[in-house]
Amino acid sequence: MKDQIFVALATGAALAAAAAVFSPPAHAMAADGLSQQTAPSGVTYIAGGVGQGQVDAMHAMRGDYNLRMTFARAHTGDYLADIHVRIEDMHGKKMVDTLAPGPLFYARLPDGTYRVLSTFGAQQQSREVTIGKGHPRELVLYFGPSSQAATTG
Repeated sequence: MKDQIFVALATGAALAAAAAVFSPPAHAMAADGLSQQTAPSGVTYIAGGVGQGQVDAMHAMRGDYNLRMTFARAHTGDYLADIHVRIEDMHGKKMVDTLAPGPLFYARLPDGTYRVLSTFGAQQQSREVTIGKGHPRELVLYFGPSSQAATTG
């Protein structure tokens, strides 16, 4: 009987050790400077993508979000940071209003149609997107050089 208890305890300890080795630590996302946010509307989102670690982490989480946006410079495709993102429902209710510190922004929105406003410097772009169950939306928003006048697309 003592041998069986010892084997059970040893097996449990070995499994716990293996889980610790092969599972990412709970703080892994925080170590990359990423954390999921919740807007007052209840919409959850994550923004970042500064550095390869954050890009990899966000790409791994992309399936958890149904609106995925990338911000880049027109003509070069260079990633942009510090983009103001505002998402409103079709009645004008603010769902998200935040600054994306990196080129990637992912949100989990209820099914519906939304107006997405993205601002970089003096340039603003507006898009209408419809989110439906099982149909995530991908947007790539390109902004011109900072010397260009404001644009709407």
